[in-house]
Amino acid sequence: MYVNLDVGDPGKTGEMILGALRPGDVLLVKASRAVAAEAVLEYMKKKNSN
Repeated sequence: MYVNLDVGDPGKTGEMILGALRPGDVLLVKASRAVAAEAVLEYMKKKNSN
């Protein structure tokens, strides 16, 4: 699945991605530094560790 989003809130973006992932899925992230993908990934790591 390919999704192109322009979302300024890392939490909303992270929730959308986590909601779409299923066990066994692999997530490939390719983004420019300008979109601050690392903030989304950090959110997802924190949420997933709870």
